[in-house]
Amino acid sequence: MRPWLLLAVACVVPSFSAVGCLTGEACKPKIDPGAVFKVTLVQETATSDHCHLVDIPHLGPFQVTAADSKPTPDDPTCSLTPAVGPPEQTNLKIDSCEAAKTEMLGVYCQIEYKSTCPGFMTFFFKAMPGVTIDWNARSIDNVLFRVEDFAKICLPDLANCIDEYQVHLDRIN
Repeated sequence: MRPWLLLAVACVVPSFSAVGCLTGEACKPKIDPGAVFKVTLVQETATSDHCHLVDIPHLGPFQVTAADSKPTPDDPTCSLTPAVGPPEQTNLKIDSCEAAKTEMLGVYCQIEYKSTCPGFMTFFFKAMPGVTIDWNARSIDNVLFRVEDFAKICLPDLANCIDEYQVHLDRIN
């Protein structure tokens, strides 16, 4: 078999989704729309910026719901499953969100901070480095939850802040 043909087959067949697609990124399997996961915080990672604009440690376990899967922007043979929305917030206001275009169970949101300044944040999940995740498993370890803030005007000292947490996911439906 020609090597290029093997690559094309690996990207189309879901059971081989851990093999890289045309972009060099791993294909991510589709998650059933409406799948609900309980997210439990394990620990904040050493690479986190520790900004805590979103008070994740005090959220306790929270839920995330899968939206409809979509082809990735760079490679239509790979899919991506965004979240329906972000975790519930107590210290900022979510104005609107759209599906994340690059990471699993993610959303990109327009937000307002307590000071009423506008900003943008992404909330998403990804595998820990060097780990392949079965996103359809009932219980998932080795997952990172990231909150990236883009508050250049409102909070210039915290712009492009990334808070990162190791989490455990349990599918509850």
